[in-house]
Amino acid sequence: MDGLAHYLGSSFEEILELKRKKRSERSGFEEGVWLEWVED
Repeated sequence: MDGLAHYLGSSFEEILELKRKKRSERSGFEEGVWLEWVED
């Protein structure tokens, strides 16, 4: 993961912080809700 973060011009800590922020805004799977299908 560190190598990928470095390749992308970031640090592993920055990626984890973005992950935490995204999870707090969008939640995760704790509520047991998921998308079953999409119609075009």
